[in-house]
Amino acid sequence: MGYRRSIRGLEIARGKLHLLEEKIDEVKANNYHELTRAHEAIDLLKYCQLMLGAVIARKGMRGFYNLVDYPPKLDPELRSKYVVLSQENQEQKVTLESIEQDMEMRDAAGI
Repeated sequence: MGYRRSIRGLEIARGKLHLLEEKIDEVKANNYHELTRAHEAIDLLKYCQLMLGAVIARKGMRGFYNLVDYPPKLDPELRSKYVVLSQENQEQKVTLESIEQDMEMRDAAGI
């Protein structure tokens, strides 16, 4: 995922990561060091999948990268939202949450 991205390229990357995910059950380790590295690789795979979902959901420009499929400015509707990445029951979720709602919750909690 370079600084100049396209939805098509991100979808290709998502497909390649899915192919890797299908091979997880074939991963083997001969010692604890290899086992640790295997777990690290699996965690990185899941992280990359979540990041791809977040970039696709966010659209537009954010930070140092942009999607060539969208104008260089962030969609005004998305300006007051941030991307939330989560996983429930082995299912990855990408949602957009309102920044104002989060601020209200933090104020109510005294954070």
